[in-house]
Amino acid sequence: MLDFVVEAMQWGSVLMSHISRWSEDLIIYSTGEFAYVRLADAYSTGSSLMPQKKNPDSLELLRGKSGRAFGQMAGLMMTIKGLASTYNSKSCYRTLFVLELTRNRGVSDSASSSARHAGCAFILTTTKCPTL
Repeated sequence: MLDFVVEAMQWGSVLMSHISRWSEDLIIYSTGEFAYVRLADAYSTGSSLMPQKKNPDSLELLRGKSGRAFGQMAGLMMTIKGLASTYNSKSCYRTLFVLELTRNRGVSDSASSSARHAGCAFILTTTKCPTL
């Protein structure tokens, strides 16, 4: 049972790593230097000094969540690294790590809500033809 939990945590960590890299690409490609994509208003905020500017706050939050997912996976690995195979008293901590990764509470730090949020941001992003 513990191997399944570790693999699920590693899968979530890799998923969040890909979401983070994808978010960084969208952030860079939406800047004025590239202007390949235009972020949807639902996933960006305006600036008080420059209302025409769109800040990719939602994508920045996705990038930050990937570190937490990796930290949870590393925490589980450190918890189980010294346990004997027949010692199950501390194995109850694995539930905490898995629930934190898979919990779905809207704005939680879970991989499932982050993947859903990233998918919506991607669908609502429009492409622009670059001027060459």
